Amino acid sequence: MTATAEVVIVGAGIMGCAIAYSLAERGLSDIVVIERDAIARGATADAAGGIRQQFSTETNIHLATASVRVWETFAERFDAEIGLRQQGYLFLLDDEAEADTFRSNVALQRTLGVPSRWVEPDEIATLNPYVRLDDVVGGTYCPEDGWVDTYQATMGYARAARRLGVTFREDTAVTGITVEDGRVTGVGTPGGPISSPLVILCAGPYTRQVAAMAGIDLPISPSRRMSFVTEPFDGLPPTLPMTIEFSTGLYFHPESGG
Repeated sequence: MTATAEVVIVGAGIMGCAIAYSLAERGLSDIVVIERDAIARGATADAAGGIRQQFSTETNIHLATASVRVWETFAERFDAEIGLRQQGYLFLLDDEAEADTFRSNVALQRTLGVPSRWVEPDEIATLNPYVRLDDVVGGTYCPEDGWVDTYQATMGYARAARRLGVTFREDTAVTGITVEDGRVTGVGTPGGPISSPLVILCAGPYTRQVAAMAGIDLPISPSRRMSFVTEPFDGLPPTLPMTIEFSTGLYFHPESGG
């Protein structure tokens, strides 16, 4: 077990693996990623993989736009096919107040170069003719949005990080975080401690639990969501956009013929 590291990352989901790669790319040479299960398991394994630029703040829009540019070049940069499907994000709105907010969001997005637009029900029927529109007042759509295979994307980052010298410790749980004079000095594991001046938490729904080991209460409370995957069927074409009913949070997109 590595006794020291420049950085310890807790969690080998998409965030942990992407951070590990990015730090290694920038010259850090001694990075250890600790994962209680296996790479790309946990929340990452069950994620819908949605990528979108339709946000309501300038900061989030800039971050999302940079992210989309990464996904568009990922296969070439990382020699990994991630199933990028830029078939759009289609938000359905059934409340006029929400519609006004989304119109304002689109205006902001467009000033920042995002090709989103407001869509009336008749255009929604063209984009996705399989949704009921009797209570829909309109929606927003961005053709650059879409989704990726989260497992393949995470494994692409992990392989690239390994090539740059990052160490991954799977089936290894963090048992404690040591703090001296108000600063983190390392983590404990079943195989022994790892000394490090920097610990990055990417533990998903367990982040609050892990942070408590350092005496920090992070206000992160996970919410359980449900997802369903159908068998392949011919009822819907594979070209439909990611479609979201905003008021309920219900969404769907084509996946593997279903």
